[in-house]
Amino acid sequence: MRKLRVPLSALALTSALSMASPALAADHLDSPRTQSDAAADINDVYVFRGTADDLNGQETTVFVMTVIPAATGDSRLSDQVNYTFHVAEPGEDGMRWQIVCTATTPDVNNNNSQSVTCTAPGGSTDTVAFNAVEPGNPSNETMRVFAGLRDDPFFFDLDAFNAVLGSVLNGAPDPAPLLDDVGTDFFAPLNTVAIVVEIDNSVFGDADTLRVWASTQRQAAQ
Repeated sequence: MRKLRVPLSALALTSALSMASPALAADHLDSPRTQSDAAADINDVYVFRGTADDLNGQETTVFVMTVIPAATGDSRLSDQVNYTFHVAEPGEDGMRWQIVCTATTPDVNNNNSQSVTCTAPGGSTDTVAFNAVEPGNPSNETMRVFAGLRDDPFFFDLDAFNAVLGSVLNGAPDPAPLLDDVGTDFFAPLNTVAIVVEIDNSVFGDADTLRVWASTQRQAAQ
């Protein structure tokens, strides 16, 4: 589960990560149970304002959920998981809006091809092929979806972190490795599977700030 609070004002969405609660961090390959269910493992959640009038000239917000740490070209979403963005205004107890994405069973006879469908508040849907990029500026649409393999955007210097951790465990804390201007991104060579939903801001009525979190949930057995 990842949470963000995101203003929709004109200049507010330049960096969604900077607005995340400091108590919430990225999640990559952390627990045995999570690692065993990679397709339901949320790495990170990003939310930012669309940089262009992509949906029929409307202002938009982009929601991103990354799953499957260290994904490969064979990685696919699970057909047994609901991938959900939960959205509300600050101060609301419940979540007023949901964007729910589901995937079909990968076709092992056709390069593991897969379709992904996302449903917006109000019921409009968009279905795309895994790894397919929809054309820009579609007309008369509420949202645009991408689901597929992407470079993991999260930056983390694992060697420096381990060096600091070791100094703490040895009784002589030394934060220097994390304070210099040199950093090595552990995630630089790694990929992840991203679900990206760009949606018309009118879906959220007159809300000027959104509270956002994401979840994955195994579907009930049929």
